[in-house]
Amino acid sequence: MSVKKAFDLLETLVFQDVKRKGIRLSDLATKFNIPDNTARNLLKTMINCDFVAQTSDSRYIAGEKCKQIGNLNKVSSKRAEEKIKNALNKFNNKIDETVVFSILSNGYREIIAEVSSRKEVKVVFEKTSSINIYATTTGRVLAAYSAKDDFEMIIKRYGIPGKYWDNIKDVKTLTKELDVIKRTGHVVMLCPELIALACPVLDATGKLIGSVGSHAPAFRCPKRKQNEIIRVLKDLAAELSDCLSV
Repeated sequence: MSVKKAFDLLETLVFQDVKRKGIRLSDLATKFNIPDNTARNLLKTMINCDFVAQTSDSRYIAGEKCKQIGNLNKVSSKRAEEKIKNALNKFNNKIDETVVFSILSNGYREIIAEVSSRKEVKVVFEKTSSINIYATTTGRVLAAYSAKDDFEMIIKRYGIPGKYWDNIKDVKTLTKELDVIKRTGHVVMLCPELIALACPVLDATGKLIGSVGSHAPAFRCPKRKQNEIIRVLKDLAAELSDCLSV
């Protein structure tokens, strides 16, 4: 029964407080005819699980995980999947290098779609969230453009980059490096045998949707090719922004 009450409370916060102004405890308790203390305990549990949050004046709103579910819905529908694949295929037809679209989900980098190079020599990355977010260009872009709550979740999941990114050992240095990415609008990672590049996908208000990235063997990616990849990645990001912001 308490599970049903918890879902009733959550449903009200998600669907009846769209502008996130917050709902008072007494109003929630009255709505479902339950004692204030019962409602408070249920909400406290959901706060601990990040499904509910409180405003500065102690009203209740839908929490971070509800926002994450909304973000996932934007990219997981059949219509969205088709648009994403079509956009990535356009990139692949122009550049013929592997391209990926990633999003930030509950502090993890998750690959939503990937189109591989048709060339014989290609670079293969692990496709799960177990790879450190700082070790990839798309992950660094996601961190750079993440909202405050999302950035805190990244720190909770992965800590400070350390060996995964120029031996960065504190948040201040990390923030400076992320600001550089935001100023340039892209990131390039140069390794002895690999070149990786990425840029953000933002909505009409400048909020993060995800990141697009490409990687290729270094021998076929001179500076001119890198600049071309960045240009086409930014075109791809703009197209994804248009179709996923609706």
